[in-house]
Amino acid sequence: MEKWLKSLRGRPPTVLVTDPDRSSCTALTAELESAGFTVLTAGTGAEGAYLAAAEVPDLVVLAQRLPDLGYRTALHRIRTVHTGPVVLAAETAGQDVVVTAFDAGVDDVVGKPLNVSVVVARVKALLRRVALNGQTGSVMRTGALEIDPRSRRVAVGDREIELTRLEFDLLVLLVGGQGRVVKREAVLSALWGEHEEAGKRLDVHVAALRRKLGENAARPRFLHTVKRVGFRFGEEL
Repeated sequence: MEKWLKSLRGRPPTVLVTDPDRSSCTALTAELESAGFTVLTAGTGAEGAYLAAAEVPDLVVLAQRLPDLGYRTALHRIRTVHTGPVVLAAETAGQDVVVTAFDAGVDDVVGKPLNVSVVVARVKALLRRVALNGQTGSVMRTGALEIDPRSRRVAVGDREIELTRLEFDLLVLLVGGQGRVVKREAVLSALWGEHEEAGKRLDVHVAALRRKLGENAARPRFLHTVKRVGFRFGEEL
């Protein structure tokens, strides 16, 4: 277990797997435990929401297909008590499903049948972001943009902006580049742990972040694309 993971709360992190598929749940549990995680399991959305409140896990893996609730209802209940990352295990991980899931508030999407090694890599990547954000306490400013990592508050001038967890982490990552070009591969690795099939997701989140910042790709104020290389963040007057 990496030291930065233990630094989350001074102990190995806990993952709550909410999935009625016993074989999938058993395989993922074994892989997570072998990687040093503590694992809780739930077979229904209601049970998952209860354990999220009672046990305070660091991360939740939530199946799209549940016997009692739609996943968005289950996600809403979990989000009322859980502020950490949520990974959706989708029956199909097509673009429409992925976009809808991110809009609903998940932090990552994996397709079934699960590649448990990939899921564990993504779990580590998400918790790495949590650990790194926790170590960044000072307010970040670039021109009219202000970011408070502790409260996860973002404002441009006097206008406060609401970002998803992943959009916030993307913004902090790019601002942390201090005006340098951050390569696409580095962004993908930091946000998802591995970058297979994640390129289109990154473009979706960059476009959403631009819209919320009040700019577009043709006339960027903050987020500049360096063609075929990556991104540079910095206000240009």
